[in-house]
Amino acid sequence: MNLIRLLLNADFNGFYEMVHQYAGKYALFKYELEEKYESVYDEFIIDEWKKITKDIEMEMKPLEDICDIQKGKNVHSTTVNEKTDDNPYPVLGGGIKYLGYCPNFNTEPNICLMNNGGVHAGRILRKNERIYVNSDCFSLEAKENLNNSFIYYLLKFYENLFRDTKKGGGIPHISKSKIEKIRIPIPTNPDDINRIVEYLDRKSSAFKELYQ
Repeated sequence: MNLIRLLLNADFNGFYEMVHQYAGKYALFKYELEEKYESVYDEFIIDEWKKITKDIEMEMKPLEDICDIQKGKNVHSTTVNEKTDDNPYPVLGGGIKYLGYCPNFNTEPNICLMNNGGVHAGRILRKNERIYVNSDCFSLEAKENLNNSFIYYLLKFYENLFRDTKKGGGIPHISKSKIEKIRIPIPTNPDDINRIVEYLDRKSSAFKELYQ
């Protein structure tokens, strides 16, 4: 009976405010932790790329010659909701976190992606599932004798080249016409491309098993 009286007299507004406050702190901590993980992973892949490519013969090619660059399309905000059977596909914009889910997808798994708008403009990433990419993100699909994993590792190594092209004071953005002309060294021998991918796939898997 005393417990019921205590609950009836409790300050639930204060309780909900406290829960909301700590939920916000936890979300911020989780976001910062994910950002740190991405930063350490990026440094790891860059170091391993240097090791495996140091004795490989390269040739310079513009980005448009090695991958097909497509800018995503905006999806109406009313169709971006929580994940359901009718909304199974994640929506990716200018960050690493999903904006929500929608009924359709426009990008296959493991295709290289680049944020083109906002604070993360120029960041290279990939997702292992079908997703919907909006206009704040490019998809970069491999051409010729290349494969999508190679494109991801290659552009991850040269990520700062793309970050340095962003313009705009309020909301930075990256132009497709600008990045497609950037020249990047790639191996002259296709066998070296496969060797790089196999090596970095092993290293990437080992890193994720250790830190996740």
